[in-house]
Amino acid sequence: MCSARKLFSPCLLLILCTGAFAFVQLGGEEPSEQPNHYAQGPVSEAERQTPAYQNGYQDGWNEGEADWARSASFHVNRSQAYHDADRGYDLSLGKKDEYRRIYRRGFEEGYRTGYGPARGLPR
Repeated sequence: MCSARKLFSPCLLLILCTGAFAFVQLGGEEPSEQPNHYAQGPVSEAERQTPAYQNGYQDGWNEGEADWARSASFHVNRSQAYHDADRGYDLSLGKKDEYRRIYRRGFEEGYRTGYGPARGLPR
C-alpha cells in the first residue's frame, strides 16, 4: 500500500506537467480552437484568386508579422479581423458566409507566413 502511494504522487505530477506543457505549446488554446484550413483540404488555386482569400491573406500576414515583432505567441484567431472575416466584402462577391470561410483560410495562411520566418519556421 505504501509503495503504491509513493508511485501515485510522481505519476500524478508527471500527468499534470505534461498537460500543462501541451497547453503552453498550443499557445494557451484548446486543440479545437486551433484553426486548420487543411481540415477542409488544401486551398484551391481558384480560391487563392478570390478577393476574400487575398484580403484575408494580407490581413493575416500583417497580424502574424506584428505578433512576431512584439514577441506575442502564435494565435491565428486572436484578431478581430479574423473573427469578423468581412473586410472587403461586397454583395456582388456572393454569399457572405462563403466569403468569410475563404477569407479565414487566407488569413490563416498569411498569418503563418508573416509569423513564421522570423521564428525560424518555413515560409
